[in-house]
Amino acid sequence: MGDITERKRGEEGLRALARVPKRAERARADSLAQVSHELAPPLHGLLGCTELLGSLLAAEQQQWLARCASRGGIAPARRPTV
Repeated sequence: MGDITERKRGEEGLRALARVPKRAERARADSLAQVSHELAPPLHGLLGCTELLGSLLAAEQQQWLARCASRGGIAPARRPTV
């Protein structure tokens, strides 16, 4: 029978290394959840304003707004005059 201290230390080291990716994944998921939580209210506000604005515009301007919204944003230089 030999001393198994070194073997046990090695096994514990491997277990510790196995926990690192799990912690990193948990931290990434928590960060993503926080960012999503922070961005949702202003994005919903923008969507609501876009819908309201669309209901007040002329047909040609509504088409322009729909194209901009489908691209994900409105370029200030291309805004129609209201």
